[in-house]
Amino acid sequence: MNFRRERIGWARFRGSLFSNQELAIAYAFGFEKLLVINQKDVLSEGMLRYMGNNTETFRDARDCRAVVERGIDRARWVPDYTRRLRPGQLRFSDPDSVIRFGNLVGRFLYLDIHNDRPDIAALETTARLVAFSRAGEAFQQCEIRSPLKATARSGFSHTIFPKSHEAFDVLCIGKYYVRPITHLSGELNEQPGLPEPEIAAYLNSALDYAPLPKLPISPGEWTLRYEIFAIDFPILNVVVGLGVPDGQPPTARVVEWGAV
Repeated sequence: MNFRRERIGWARFRGSLFSNQELAIAYAFGFEKLLVINQKDVLSEGMLRYMGNNTETFRDARDCRAVVERGIDRARWVPDYTRRLRPGQLRFSDPDSVIRFGNLVGRFLYLDIHNDRPDIAALETTARLVAFSRAGEAFQQCEIRSPLKATARSGFSHTIFPKSHEAFDVLCIGKYYVRPITHLSGELNEQPGLPEPEIAAYLNSALDYAPLPKLPISPGEWTLRYEIFAIDFPILNVVVGLGVPDGQPPTARVVEWGAV
């Protein structure tokens, strides 16, 4: 908020010293999305002389609040966006290359989590499935509360560096082998005498339990709610729409997201 200071000549005014200092500090820290609102007839000096600004000006205290509210609405600005994690690409593993992790074999669903902050890393970032439901029905709590596996790591948390992203295994549509054997071809099969497992939905998590419980997700449309945690960041809530066609490859999309 760039309020008038002393008059310069007859029709112009010096801008707020503190507002210009705050603008310079924000720019130095790498914040790219700024909302600058000037009072009418304030002279553009310092950094403001070289920055494009398409917000409307306000006259005085009587219309200041309304101008700020309109500027926020038009910019779709929220006060905590710089502290947020956000979801990125959501994708299933390649259908032509079946993924194997331990006793799980199938198609894994990966979700990228972005840290857009330029100044701090998101430490100990973990993810979990909180609840799920058939589309249009009430959510039921997920009984598996363990953190989900960090993709391409042996653990269950990431350090997401500034302006970077990492992925999590948020679901697996495949088979779980209770006591598998590996053939010379590299294929995984169940021990003789045990039935070949059916395709089901599983979580690749830190749950140290065998046999791994399957999620009660059958063919149809489903909604899954995940939470992502990191030190000094608000909890990120991500809602995923999951399609499980009968006999066809599954599909997934991010339906909504936001800070809890």
